[in-house]
Amino acid sequence: MRRIIARLDVARMAPLAVALAVTACAEGKDPPPPSPIVLVEGGSFTMGSDRFDPCGNSSTAGIACTPLVQSEIVPHPATVDSFCIDRTEVTVEQYRHCVARDECSKPLQTNTGKVQTPSYIRRYYNEPDTYGDHPVVGVTHGQAQAFCESKGGRLPTEVEWEFTATSRGTQRESVWPADDAPAFRVLIEAACTNNRGELALGQCSDTVRPVGASARDRTAQGVMDMAGNVSEWVADEFDFLAYCADDVGYEVVRPQGQDNFARFSQGVPASVAPDGACVDSCEESFTACEQVCRRTFGPLYDRDLEQERNEAFLAEVRRDWQWDQCRTQFHGVTANIGDVRGESLSIMCDPADPAWCDTSAYPDAPADTCTQYCGCLTADLAAAPTSGNACVNRCVEGFQACIGDGCAAEGAVVACNREGSRKPTPWCIPRAGATGATVRTEVPPRLSFYDGNPAYVVRGGDVSTELACEARPTRRQARNGAVSIVGFRCAYDAVGGACPTR
Repeated sequence: MRRIIARLDVARMAPLAVALAVTACAEGKDPPPPSPIVLVEGGSFTMGSDRFDPCGNSSTAGIACTPLVQSEIVPHPATVDSFCIDRTEVTVEQYRHCVARDECSKPLQTNTGKVQTPSYIRRYYNEPDTYGDHPVVGVTHGQAQAFCESKGGRLPTEVEWEFTATSRGTQRESVWPADDAPAFRVLIEAACTNNRGELALGQCSDTVRPVGASARDRTAQGVMDMAGNVSEWVADEFDFLAYCADDVGYEVVRPQGQDNFARFSQGVPASVAPDGACVDSCEESFTACEQVCRRTFGPLYDRDLEQERNEAFLAEVRRDWQWDQCRTQFHGVTANIGDVRGESLSIMCDPADPAWCDTSAYPDAPADTCTQYCGCLTADLAAAPTSGNACVNRCVEGFQACIGDGCAAEGAVVACNREGSRKPTPWCIPRAGATGATVRTEVPPRLSFYDGNPAYVVRGGDVSTELACEARPTRRQARNGAVSIVGFRCAYDAVGGACPTR
């Protein structure tokens, strides 16, 4: 009787053994194909952005004052040794295999996308048959690093990631070739209906896609998904001043309900702006210019789109802008011709007519003031801004030129930095000599993004990105935990000038 029972138990256990074997296979006991590896030959490039307002967020209500953008707009030279990097992001299937081998821990978040948007998938990680070839997300920085180490690699440094995303530094404005950038902007922001599947960005895709499936998201070296799909962890701890030569005189201010911001703790450091009075003068000029923008373009926000598109209306706006700009430039020296506008310009601005400019009203002014002023009024309007954003950024450019004329240290860059002020300020001297091997760690507590908790750099756009500029290769974010739209890829030290085998 015992033997019969034993046989029945074995028979009953057989299906369970088969089930366990199937589960083990599904969990990745059989290794999935690894990501192809791409060799990125070393070189030198300019890291960081030189665009004060990369996404055109300035307006007559104020200049763009985003702390993460501030940390980005410090162009500086960097040198990168040859290295290797995964062609695609690490997949769900690859990560599950690492977990099954007890070399990795399960992601802290098993969903992906953003709640209440089409990109959201609730059981993403738990459905490998459907999403196994999609990028893994929801892992912490430490989990991502552990996975790469289990494969004999590491997370790429921030310098390496940007060098790769800019096609070895040759395409600083976008991940794609410069000639195609305008087309991609239209594709992402307007014309995805007929181009779905080309990119995992904005309206081009409902949610994340299989890695390497977005044919247009490809660098010149063939690395995929650096503009979209999911954002990616890199090795570096987040530091506002990572691109700056030093951090003396700075601290992070944490206004309640606002983003953290690196600001001066005791005024602008002398190493950045030794002549404070000169900087103040430049700020006054900026304020005067900004007021011109507000007077000229403020009403645009009260007009409908069709009126803005009207050519006659735009011509009037541009003339108003130029009129106010000239008045600002020449201050109160225009008493006798201050009301000259429109059709009267051709009559009043006539040097052949001795009555057109009565210099007796301002005897101390230079003799050619009226000529210069009239030249200002009649100048070609081709370069005049047609929006409040362009106008305000023109003022910022004027401020940059002003401080560059001996007010600040050579190479000083401008950002919105003073607490309680939305004025541009020289705030950082770019660092020199950065290398691909440099990993920023141990950021001083006074500069940490999250109070008391290390934050790490996340690079690249993701599928929820609506604007092409947000997929720019210089974009930086700071995270200190698992995020449902952040994944990673691995990098490897080049061995003998070639990629290692795995």
